[in-house]
Amino acid sequence: MKKLIYLAYYLLKTDYATLKSALNCTARKSKKSKFSLLLDMTKSSILYGSSFVDYFNFQFYTKGKEQRQAYATMGHMYQFHKKMNDANKAHLLDDKNEFALHYSQFCNTPIIFKKNKAGQEEFIKALEKQEGEKIVFKDPGSTAGRGVYIDTLYKKEGKLVINDQNIKGFISTFFKQSELLYFEKYLEQNKAIQAISPTALNTIRVITLVKDDHSVDIIGAIFRISVNSKLDNFSKGNIAAEVDIKSGEVITGGIIKNSSCGEYYDRHPITEEQIKGFKIPMWDTVVKTVKEAALINPEIRTVGWDVAILEDDVKLIEGNSKWNKDTWQIPAGYGKKKIIQKYL
Repeated sequence: MKKLIYLAYYLLKTDYATLKSALNCTARKSKKSKFSLLLDMTKSSILYGSSFVDYFNFQFYTKGKEQRQAYATMGHMYQFHKKMNDANKAHLLDDKNEFALHYSQFCNTPIIFKKNKAGQEEFIKALEKQEGEKIVFKDPGSTAGRGVYIDTLYKKEGKLVINDQNIKGFISTFFKQSELLYFEKYLEQNKAIQAISPTALNTIRVITLVKDDHSVDIIGAIFRISVNSKLDNFSKGNIAAEVDIKSGEVITGGIIKNSSCGEYYDRHPITEEQIKGFKIPMWDTVVKTVKEAALINPEIRTVGWDVAILEDDVKLIEGNSKWNKDTWQIPAGYGKKKIIQKYL
């Protein structure tokens, strides 16, 4: 019954433009008819709980029954997160303002004001001091790279401007749905990572799980790499590569989320710097940081942390209580459901 409910949900919520693109390129690549792919996609949704887009992103059309069963699909992850994480605590991670308060020892210090007249005036005064600097604006309630804008502040005819828009106009537009005004200074990443992709702050997604004895396991690590973008989010068309948990070495090439239409890049497609085989700097510090952070609110048992690696330090950018199954499994090229089943 649950699988039929999920099927109905997928019918309503699928991004059909993305689905059409995946279907077209998969038909060309696999030499299979679109009808047979759609039929198999629907059967997989019923049998394995996979969304329509899961079918193509996980390349189910190349996989047999056992391989498909090995994937943690959308339906499975819904149940997993529901069981693992206290819904009454999740906002401490997912809301950027709450995150900054509760995890301040690990993250970049944000500037936050209420969106009233006095707060806006103070916010603009704080921004005046950042003229010429690259700034990260965030909508505190946003997720998955939405509600994040990065640019350099400058003055035009004596007035503070960003993206050729006066700062008051920008605030009114960007924070339209928010009750808070929020910015951070841009972090300068490690030089070795900068060489691979200089257009964004490229983070490591590290997934932790707090066990019953309050020890912390790391169950996944992924290098998120921007491709000519100001953000590194996997859902924004960038690439991601699997990282070995023990060594911190990147063990796959980078691949896009819509992997049915993509390929692995052992080297960055623009800078041509090596991805596969790259050793993540300060890996021991990354591991230590996320394990300590995971115990701040152990009722949120599983978290996907986005970790920035600086020249001599690491910082948490954010934590996600409903971390994405795609980033975890697509770069690896195989299903990881058995990894989380033992915790259920």
